Amino acid sequence: MCQNEGHAVLGRCEELLTTQDIEVCTPQHVVYCVNVEAINNLRGLVPGQVFETNTDPSQSSAKGRGLTKAEAGTETSFTVTTRDSKGSQCYYEQDQLTVIICSQKGEEEETKINDCKNGTYVMRYKPKSVGLRDISVEVNGQPLTGSPWRVQATGHQYKAIHSFGSRGTGPGQFKRPGSIAVNKRNGKIAIADPDNHRVHLFDRECKYLRTIGDKGLDAERINSPLSVEFTTSDEVIIIHGELMKLSKMFLFTEQGNFIKAIGQHLIFPRSVSVRDDGHMIVCDWADNSVKVLSPDGTELEQSFKGPHSKVFNNEGLYLYDIGYKEPCDVQVISLEFTIDAFNSLIVCNTRDERLHLFSLDGKFVYTFNIEEI
Repeated sequence: MCQNEGHAVLGRCEELLTTQDIEVCTPQHVVYCVNVEAINNLRGLVPGQVFETNTDPSQSSAKGRGLTKAEAGTETSFTVTTRDSKGSQCYYEQDQLTVIICSQKGEEEETKINDCKNGTYVMRYKPKSVGLRDISVEVNGQPLTGSPWRVQATGHQYKAIHSFGSRGTGPGQFKRPGSIAVNKRNGKIAIADPDNHRVHLFDRECKYLRTIGDKGLDAERINSPLSVEFTTSDEVIIIHGELMKLSKMFLFTEQGNFIKAIGQHLIFPRSVSVRDDGHMIVCDWADNSVKVLSPDGTELEQSFKGPHSKVFNNEGLYLYDIGYKEPCDVQVISLEFTIDAFNSLIVCNTRDERLHLFSLDGKFVYTFNIEEI
């Protein structure tokens, strides 16, 4: 061994002698825990089975009004017919029929399937709101010819079923009926009549009961009621104004007794509504804001702003405009609006004295007036 090689060996030995001990980590023990209950449940399940059927999805078909037309809140239907490869109607109890109806937001509609036991199936559904629906129909995992179908659910077509009241100044008579509210609990109806300086109260059968706000001390009387609403505890909220003065918001019992004024956080209230949780939502013209008050009206819990007809979520976040610059030339100057049972927005347009129907995403649907319904 040469001298250089000897030095190299000695150097390597010294390096090994001075090296620190290597720490060896002992791993924790891993244990697989068996879910005995789940295994026992799975033992009783059959993942699937093979069955024979003459049903040919390519020959089967679907037809009916529900594949071409639909109306929000109104049940519609279509029929699926199963056939064999020769085109003859056939029925096999094991056939799997799948129907999925979705909105553009991915929300599924509830469907009802009536198996007629002869190769025909009646499918029924009721669109919850206005908008496009995609209808997919499969037989034994295969789509039918034409599936999916796209259907436009139109707005509910309103029809007049009853009218009450007449023009005048007597009990139950109107000069200029404006805001209207319905008590969800007992069906009573309150109607603001600014030119008669009072609010009329009717029962659920439209029978006149009494007036509110035209009795008592001067400080407890209303002048020109602008907006009316029921609280969740059956009191009546009335916003009223006087010429050249800021409006006020009063609270009455259904019997017409004055309870209190609500105005600590309001400047010029114009319209009021009450959420299901009792919170009051007030439009304040003075500062172009929407204010959310506590159920007793004493606390301001939220305030947000926006001109024109704007949509906000329940946290006050702005979403979009409605009726400001519509492509269909519908421009709205609105004092009153509501959301109906079919999730459509009905707007009372003071510009043309008509009612406009919008979807909740701000799209114009149609216009109607009293003569049309």
